[in-house]
Amino acid sequence: MDSTLYVALSHMNAMRRRMDMTANNVANMNTHGYREEKPLFQEILQKDFRSQGVSYVQDARSVRNVTNGPLEETGHTYDVALQGAGFFAVKHPTTGEVTYTRDGRFRVNNTGQLVNTQGFSVMGEGGAALSIPTTARQVVITSDGTILADAANVGQMQVAQFDNELLLKKMEDGRYQAPPTLSPNGKREGVQVMQGMIEGSNVNPVVALTEMVDIARGYERAERIVSNEDERIRDAIRKLSGRN
Repeated sequence: MDSTLYVALSHMNAMRRRMDMTANNVANMNTHGYREEKPLFQEILQKDFRSQGVSYVQDARSVRNVTNGPLEETGHTYDVALQGAGFFAVKHPTTGEVTYTRDGRFRVNNTGQLVNTQGFSVMGEGGAALSIPTTARQVVITSDGTILADAANVGQMQVAQFDNELLLKKMEDGRYQAPPTLSPNGKREGVQVMQGMIEGSNVNPVVALTEMVDIARGYERAERIVSNEDERIRDAIRKLSGRN
């Protein structure tokens, strides 16, 4: 096959990958705490049958936009958002696995534990699950995550920061899993807990939809190149075989 076809096909694969990720971003533009992801491509240089250098594109990995999403005021006591870098830590109710999230839509369950929308326990500093006294009439969550129930300190929300949060693996429901080689660094730098607020997705819908149009056009251009090159090869074969 001529290298022109290989180059065009590699471009089409790249466009398909970009479209899949951009469409997923658009689908999650209303998901609380969602962070936009984009593919990262690399150039592959190879020699063709004429020993000439040919440049192909290859999908290397995905990258995550770590900028904060917009904050929305709800006024709900247990809704919290992080202003700055970091994640809330939540524990699975049966497996005990701790994962991380920016989605701070919390509530108190029937046993008094603070949980997220999936029923995972919200973890406090030191690794203990946070509980709110059932008799509490007023609950205040301060900017450092300390929870005051009727002015009594009942715990502090764990805010996990990582040296390289891009290594976190995305899971369902807007949660992230830390690989065995990555642990919270124990810092709480430049972050505030905002009570009565929730963080929205950091996807810009106008930019994302515009990007989808550009990707579709790029894919169509590559398709035309493949079609034209295929026709050129067929025409050459007909001429060489003596057929009109």
